Amino acid sequence: MTDIEILAGSSNDLLSDEEQSAVHKRMDNVQGEVYSLEKNITQLHETIRSLEKRRSEGLSGMERLCTGIAPHKKIPPEILSQFFLYAKSERALRLPPRPDEPIWPLMQVCSRWREIILAEPLIWAKIRSCDSHYMESLNPLIHEIFANRGSACLITYWEPWISTSEAWEAFLKLLSMYPSRYKHLGVIFRDFIPPPLHKTPITLEYHESIYISSHFRFRHHTAMTPTADFFISEALRKVSVSAQLKISPSKWLSRVSLPWSQLTDLTIEPIPASALATILGQSVHLVICTVLVEGGLLGQDIPSNYVQLTCVEYLKFSTLSDFSGTRYLLDILTVPALQELHFEDLDWNIWPQESVLQLVSRSACQLKVLETPHLVLEEWELVPLMRELHAYTKRSVTNSTINQIRRERLTPQLCVLNGLKLSSLHSFIELLERGK
Repeated sequence: MTDIEILAGSSNDLLSDEEQSAVHKRMDNVQGEVYSLEKNITQLHETIRSLEKRRSEGLSGMERLCTGIAPHKKIPPEILSQFFLYAKSERALRLPPRPDEPIWPLMQVCSRWREIILAEPLIWAKIRSCDSHYMESLNPLIHEIFANRGSACLITYWEPWISTSEAWEAFLKLLSMYPSRYKHLGVIFRDFIPPPLHKTPITLEYHESIYISSHFRFRHHTAMTPTADFFISEALRKVSVSAQLKISPSKWLSRVSLPWSQLTDLTIEPIPASALATILGQSVHLVICTVLVEGGLLGQDIPSNYVQLTCVEYLKFSTLSDFSGTRYLLDILTVPALQELHFEDLDWNIWPQESVLQLVSRSACQLKVLETPHLVLEEWELVPLMRELHAYTKRSVTNSTINQIRRERLTPQLCVLNGLKLSSLHSFIELLERGK
């Protein structure tokens, strides 16, 4: 520090003209030195950035060289794709990846492996987000898949879990951006009822199936009430709507116009018998129908006319408590093409023996499978069924009915019969052989 700097910075005396001139001169010199130093610092930063860039390029080059001599470089992409397919579990791919989903670590091996994985359609056939917390990571991934594979990208099944309004908005945005990239769409609402959907119409013009479900851990939710405007695809064939606890989809369905007449596969759980009868009356091309009938008939507007299901081959009933709703449906349905009839959650005092027999007789169908899990029918109940069900091919029965089945040559087309004693097996096989 010069004397003039000390004098100017510490003295309270007025400077003379000569001293002031010296101060100005010194300020000009210092300012020039500062500018020169700043220029040198800027040049040093540019030099450092250039060196860092060259270092990064060198590291990338080393990585490419190492990849170039890696053993997997000798393997054709088709075989590598098979590695990924074998590594992937049979379950739907979930996000974020679980430790038992080895497909994700494999994606990080190198850029070539990642490109092969993104290009393999079978790997991305099913994408499922297990929690809305991961919607932020799900969306960029799907964007990347679409961007890398272009118009060839098609996600067969996508099922996000949605539990917040932010996740719902993110889902709608992504759905609107790529409406033609997936055929089957499922949406699971977890502890979240979406706002009225008519504000944001959903385009489903390319979809073959839709699945809507609600999972609530808190019982204060009492109704699933959103309305919606759907632009439905002419290719839509499958609809599944389910809810847990006291959430009934029937109110939601009453506000949504779905093309029942073009559906071939329908699942609704739960639904009142009267609402189901109305829907089935419109579902003229239905082949598979699975329903959980809600409650009894009290307070419902019950139609009395028969409902003709010309194409239905598979029919499955479950019930919550009161079985009268299911029994009513059995009494009004006519199902001439029915091959499989399944019941769940039955106990011995609600088995609809007469209703089943009347359904089969009225429909003149060739029923092959009648399933009543956890329900052991007595001989006096089972034998009349077998007399009526001539095309019966599969049944689990108690040992007490075996002899009568053999004596009366019941169910000549029976293929599987659980419960045979070894002593009866030989004679029973002979009976089936003679009946062919």
